Amino acid sequence: MPNILNPGELKSLSNISLKGGLNAIITLIVLLGTLSFSIYYVIDENLENKQKLKFLEKESRAAQEKALIMQVDQVINYINYKRSQELPVHDSVLQKEILKYLESIRFEPGGYIFINSYNGKALVFDGKIVEEEMYINDLTEPDGKRLFDLELDAAYNPMGGFMEYMFKPLGFTGEPQPKLSYMRGYDDWQWIIGAGFYVVDLRKENEQIKSEYRAGLRRELFFTLLAIGLLILVLHILGRWYINRVQNELSKFHDFFKQDPEHTTPIDESSFMFSDLRMLAMDANFMVESKKEIEKKLIVSERNYKALVNQAADAIIKGDLDGLITDVNDASTTLTGYKRSELLEMNIRQLFSDKQLIEKPLRVDVLLKGQSIIIERKIKTKTGTYISVEMNTRKMTENYFISIIRDLTERNKAQKELDQYRTKLEDLVAERTKELEEKNKELVRFNDLFIGREFRIKELRDKVKVLEKQIKT
Repeated sequence: MPNILNPGELKSLSNISLKGGLNAIITLIVLLGTLSFSIYYVIDENLENKQKLKFLEKESRAAQEKALIMQVDQVINYINYKRSQELPVHDSVLQKEILKYLESIRFEPGGYIFINSYNGKALVFDGKIVEEEMYINDLTEPDGKRLFDLELDAAYNPMGGFMEYMFKPLGFTGEPQPKLSYMRGYDDWQWIIGAGFYVVDLRKENEQIKSEYRAGLRRELFFTLLAIGLLILVLHILGRWYINRVQNELSKFHDFFKQDPEHTTPIDESSFMFSDLRMLAMDANFMVESKKEIEKKLIVSERNYKALVNQAADAIIKGDLDGLITDVNDASTTLTGYKRSELLEMNIRQLFSDKQLIEKPLRVDVLLKGQSIIIERKIKTKTGTYISVEMNTRKMTENYFISIIRDLTERNKAQKELDQYRTKLEDLVAERTKELEEKNKELVRFNDLFIGREFRIKELRDKVKVLEKQIKT
């Protein structure tokens, strides 16, 4: 099939967006359907044509409003996407990049994106980034209506809001024309995000179409049908070419993501015709490079983690919820006497006797509830001896647990010596207490004897005094 587009046209299409191309095709299809429906209606029921045109005008207005809402939604989704994908940067840097992208967006008829802040500062005005500080708080229509008040009302409304006003089109020096805009607030950045285009007078166009149809319907019917046939053919060719082009560019992403993650070749960004996919390719390349950097950091972090775990004095055993051991540190081999390769082929239950597991079972049900278990057990070593240990076990994810096992041999030995010392000390205290009690009894006896002697001496003195008085008398 011959190429219906010359190289110059292809080059001019290199910046077309995927959305814009699809919208163009859909618009052509809608226009074709509208034209065919209008021809049928003029021939069949001329009296109802006015009512139908009013209905179409209403539908067109609804479609215009829907298109504006979609434009603002896409801008907000784009901002959220960039904020989630970018490496940590200051908001001001990311905002400048986003504003630079948004000022380039255009859509029919004469539509563009504008951004103002909640305090009235213009960020993207008249389709361009505002380099110098500019405020639109006092911007009014000829009738004195303050436009920024309407913008604030829309920003504070969670559903956004529409606004009709008179405004000068881009690059137009004549009188302002009626414009329809939709705005919504972006609270995180205090932005008012709006999209608008200039309203087409559908009623006037419909009256002109009716007049032309009435004047030359029969004469132009043949040419109309021929034009419709040619338009369908062009749409078919254009649609096939467009779809093939989209499939070709999407296949590049398919091939890109099928590559070995260790040997990923970046996508050739310049090979994309659609700006959306070119930007997506840039993000994919950036994502892969970021992933490689993160993987390198993870490898280093894992090595440091393993080195730290292996240097730990306590045994650390990792296993799944069935008890199969999947990893151990060096202290585990020292404690159990098994080699690392031997432990990795064992179930943790093999480190305990059957009696131990009956008395103190492995409580997987408790681990599944997210609770940790601290318990004392006796581990059976490779030589058959038993070592008292303290196990601190916790489920780390849905698939595995970690047990930190501390050898209690030295602690128990120290505890035993402490108990013996305490017993000896208690015996010594009891012995000393008994001696003190005996000494105290001795003192009490001597005290009683001394007090009795004092009383007897006093009685004798009293008798002597009585005798002296008798002798004197």
